[in-house]
Amino acid sequence: MSGMRIVYFFLIFLFFLNPLVAQEQEDEEPVDPFGGLLCFGDSLTFGVGDGTAAQEEVFLAPFPSVPAGFPVRVEQLLSTPVTNVGVPGEIFTSQGIFRFPSEVLSSSSKFVTILEGSNDAFVRANSLEYQIALQKAVNVSRALGKEPVLGTLPETCCQRAGLTLFTNGYSERVREVAFLNDTLLADVESYWKQSCPEPKECGLLNRPEGLHPNSDGYDFIAEVFAATIEGRVPFAPIEEEETEPDDQEEDGEDQDQEGEQ
Repeated sequence: MSGMRIVYFFLIFLFFLNPLVAQEQEDEEPVDPFGGLLCFGDSLTFGVGDGTAAQEEVFLAPFPSVPAGFPVRVEQLLSTPVTNVGVPGEIFTSQGIFRFPSEVLSSSSKFVTILEGSNDAFVRANSLEYQIALQKAVNVSRALGKEPVLGTLPETCCQRAGLTLFTNGYSERVREVAFLNDTLLADVESYWKQSCPEPKECGLLNRPEGLHPNSDGYDFIAEVFAATIEGRVPFAPIEEEETEPDDQEEDGEDQDQEGEQ
C-alpha cells in the first residue's frame, strides 16, 4: 500500500512539473551570439551628419534628434543591443581616454568599439600620443573582460581636407595597436579609400563640410564594423547556391541525343 502511495504522489508531482518546465522553455529568449556592443567615440560615433543625402550641399553637419550613426545600424545588422556613448567634440588623447574606463566599467556588453580621433586632428595631437592612449584603452577593455574592436578613421575632404594628414597617421597607429594586441580591426579607412578614390567627389561625406558622414557614409561604416565582428569580408557579394540540373531536363537531352544517332 505504501508503494502505491509513492507512485501516486510521484505521478501528481510529474503532473504539476511538466507545465512549469514548459513555461520556462517558452519564456527563454533567443541566444545572442554577440553579447552586445558599447560604441565609444566622438561625433562620428554619436552620428552627427546622419539623415543627409549624398546630393545635398551641407556646410554644417546637423545633430540627429533620434538614435543615429553607425551604432544604430550595427544593432540592426547583428540583432544585438548596442549602446552609443559617442561624445561630439571630444579629444581622445586628452579627454576620451579618461572617460573610457567608467563607460566600459558600467557596461555589460561583450564588445567595445573605438572610433575616435577627428578632434585630435584639429589640435594636431601627435600620432604617438594617440597610439599610447589607444593602447591604454585596449588594456582597460581586456582587464574588464571586454573585446575591443578598433576602427580606423574615414578620410576627410573639402573644408576639412587639411585633417587627412593627421587622421591617416592615427589610422596607421590603430592598425599597429590592433596587430600588436591581436584585436579585431574595422579598417574603415582602407575600404573608404576604395569606395572614394577622389575625396572631393566622395558621396559618403557631407560636402563641402567634409568631416562627418552622411546617411550612406554611416551605412558604410556600420557594414565594416558588423562584418568585422561577424568574421566576414565587408561588402562581399552573397554567393548563390548552385542548383542541381533538373533530372527531367537531363533525360530529355539524352533522348534527343539518341534520336539524332
